[in-house]
Amino acid sequence: ETGYKVDAHPINEALALVYAELGKKAFTGIGVSFGAGMVNLCYSMYGNPVFSFAIVNSGDWIDRQAAKATGESISFINKEKTKIDLSKSPSTLVERAIGTQYKLMIEHTVNGVKKGFSDITKTVRTDAPIDVVIAGGTSSPNGFAELLKETLEQTELPIKIGDIIKPADPLFSVARGCLLAAEAAAS
Repeated sequence: ETGYKVDAHPINEALALVYAELGKKAFTGIGVSFGAGMVNLCYSMYGNPVFSFAIVNSGDWIDRQAAKATGESISFINKEKTKIDLSKSPSTLVERAIGTQYKLMIEHTVNGVKKGFSDITKTVRTDAPIDVVIAGGTSSPNGFAELLKETLEQTELPIKIGDIIKPADPLFSVARGCLLAAEAAAS
């Protein structure tokens, strides 16, 4: 009615992370958004998505599984999860349950990366180490990036992993990447 036309261009939030944080690396790398409901992942080369996937085993899943294991409420687990330090050995049953679920979530994610790269190795190759950008509330605990890096390094991948990058503003990094994509689409 007003004469305005919207030409929407949806973007994967993990690809938005690559746009926001890997401009100096020619928008090449892996973006992973660890949200409450899902883990969204995208491998991009020169700003083009090569493969992407999403898994539902993320923050809310950690809460549910740790609550089942301990007999505590989901809200209690969620509160305790905000205090956890994944770089330290757990000292309580709740910390052990949360830490275990984090490890399982990371393993599921890394297995998805392994499958994605095994599906494309004949068509896309790189010798340079691939940086990984992580964001989202589920990736906020201390020690998370180190646990992810350790799991990636222990898994036989057809690529070398570079740095694990945690943006200075991880809760706004996706929005910044969406803005960059919108500006590029408008020009």
